[in-house]
Amino acid sequence: MRMASKSLLLLLLGFQSVSAMSESATAMKQVLDNMFLQYDKALRPYYGEKPTHVGITAYVLSIDSFDETNLDFTMTFYFRQTWDDPRLTFRPQQQSRGRGQSIPNHILLDDVRAKLIWRPDTFFVKEKTSHLHRTTIMNEFVRIQTNGSVLIASRYTVKSACPLDMQFFPFDTQTCSLEIESFGTTMNDTVYYWAKGEDSFGASKDVMIPGMTFVGHNIRALEISLNTGNYSRLVMSLELQRNYGYYILRCYVPMATFVLISLLTLIFTNTILEPLIHVITISVLIWHSNESWIGKLPMVSYINALILYFLICLAHLLLSLFLSLASAYRYIQQIQRGEGVCSICKPLTELDNYHRSSSRRNPSKTRSCSAGSVLCFFLKLGLLGLFVASNVLYWLFYPYATKAANQKLAGYYNTKEELIEMKLQNISKLRFMIDY
Repeated sequence: MRMASKSLLLLLLGFQSVSAMSESATAMKQVLDNMFLQYDKALRPYYGEKPTHVGITAYVLSIDSFDETNLDFTMTFYFRQTWDDPRLTFRPQQQSRGRGQSIPNHILLDDVRAKLIWRPDTFFVKEKTSHLHRTTIMNEFVRIQTNGSVLIASRYTVKSACPLDMQFFPFDTQTCSLEIESFGTTMNDTVYYWAKGEDSFGASKDVMIPGMTFVGHNIRALEISLNTGNYSRLVMSLELQRNYGYYILRCYVPMATFVLISLLTLIFTNTILEPLIHVITISVLIWHSNESWIGKLPMVSYINALILYFLICLAHLLLSLFLSLASAYRYIQQIQRGEGVCSICKPLTELDNYHRSSSRRNPSKTRSCSAGSVLCFFLKLGLLGLFVASNVLYWLFYPYATKAANQKLAGYYNTKEELIEMKLQNISKLRFMIDY
């Protein structure tokens, strides 16, 4: 008898629970039906009264690529938009059969109803390609609060244009920006602002990109003046500092090695094949540079730091080639005239033997050969010293100048007072006159 009573009690409790769930679902369905009964998504909130204020926040998950050749970068991030729509307000409590049926203080809309509400026509100004992630489901949700506040959160991957200043490459720091704006509505209808001020834009600590270091980020709010009107635009900028260790091993060390081999060959050898050695060295330098990095740089009209070093190495190789050609030409002339071989670039290590064999025959010629060899030897040493001095000046200027600039930049990002105020009433009045 007791077992039967317990079973009946459990059955009644289960029926009441199912009934309560059914009543809550019915209440929610009624709220949604009433919400969209006379809703027109073609009309923005506060139409005819005031502009709709759209708050933006973003969080970078990863920087997927940075392409110097095509001048763009790709990143994946959470993108959130929020605004108030008084037509979507609802009450969190609804009375049913004398009991208060609880309705959540927010509603998550399904894909069908999410298409029924008004949305701002937001776009990314410098976008090349983008997509909304759909694995395993569409990575987007729409949440409505009781006061009519709407939140749309999405996960996007966007490839955006990034103009680069390559003058200090590979010691450069680049600024890549993602700009957000309304495509068709001016500030009379839609105004964007950073919803959480300085904390509106953030990045994961795991953000990494091969060959670059993520230095910091910055946000701005601008008013853009176009031929079709004034538009509200938000800008989030990423600062990327290049790691030049790879280029030292791949580019600088091989180029310096080619030059040193050529100069040492010029100093300690004296052969008719010297010009051929320098021609081969120059050819290898040009081939290696083209294969390793020249073909991967954007076509710009100015000289960057790496190309300048390449030109320094090439100039020293050409000077070595010119000096060896002069020595070979002098050598051939002496042979053709039937004179004793007295190359003006005979190494100093051979002077003693040469003096012993020729001083008995022609003392004045011996003195001339000795002076010419000494002059040529010091020319070679001067060329080597010039290369060393060029390297000292180069490595003193470029890395340290870039480091100082990066420290100044880091100080800028760590100083909150220097960040632009992100509140709506203080939107920057900076205007760009652009032909639309």
